[in-house]
Amino acid sequence: MFYNDSGDIYRFKVINHGDPIVCAGVSALVITAVNFIQDRLKVSSKLDYKDSDYIDFEFETSKEAVLIAEHMLFGIEQIRDSYKNQIKIFTKKGDDSND
Repeated sequence: MFYNDSGDIYRFKVINHGDPIVCAGVSALVITAVNFIQDRLKVSSKLDYKDSDYIDFEFETSKEAVLIAEHMLFGIEQIRDSYKNQIKIFTKKGDDSND
């Protein structure tokens, strides 16, 4: 999870996210968040998607887009609480497009 200097999520990467059941749950949350931000909010965004094991999504922050990303993160945290060995969440503050 990448946070801007204001403390808002503006980018997230998902890489190798667990066994099939964990992957399905995380993927559902992530793909729904990406699709909602792109299709419903229509904010400027950049998506790098290589397969179900790699998604890098950066988006223009708005109140609604940040809220969707926070909801996605909350869902992933809930899954992590049940599958502690399969999900790790890393955070980075500040704009660094090279990570």
